[in-house]
Amino acid sequence: MALAVGDILTLGSWDGEPLGWRVLEISPEGDRALVITNKVVDRVCYQEPWRRYVTWADCGLRRWLNDEFYSAAFDDADKRRILLTDVENADNPEYGTPGGESTRDRLFCLSIDEVRRYFEDSREDRRAEATTMAWRNGIFIWSHGGGSDWWLRSPGYREDMAACVDYVGNLSEFGLNVHQDSTGARPAMWVERG
Repeated sequence: MALAVGDILTLGSWDGEPLGWRVLEISPEGDRALVITNKVVDRVCYQEPWRRYVTWADCGLRRWLNDEFYSAAFDDADKRRILLTDVENADNPEYGTPGGESTRDRLFCLSIDEVRRYFEDSREDRRAEATTMAWRNGIFIWSHGGGSDWWLRSPGYREDMAACVDYVGNLSEFGLNVHQDSTGARPAMWVERG
């Protein structure tokens, strides 16, 4: 069955929990789809405390997604569907904080501009619950609505901050400190449409 925008694709699992991916875009050629997890998969710092200023290109979250998470979440058949993608890392549109070098990633977080493009202008559409693994690893789950904060790859107000979406779905260009340890990863990727 061909995928369409808004469909849910099941691909991979995290600690035994199947991962659902929401289709955000189909390429103009019709052969690829941009997808994002329905849930915040795990609690992960954007960057560990030993480094203060960081961009997506050299942050710990990027390494974790493309190494540990990629290796553990997908079998060989899944990995063949996941495409290596050129990822542009624009400056923060509100504060001008440098976004850093472009990267080539299999998995990445959305940018501020992508959240605006792919999600309705409503908090409910952007709000995401956490997986069981994220909950066990100590992600903060807010009592109001049960959502969790999730990182974007865009920089925040300063070079030691990263943009995010909060537990009720508010987009924060100001962001959080990159060492903040109660926020999680909601990865995105381009896959062969199938």
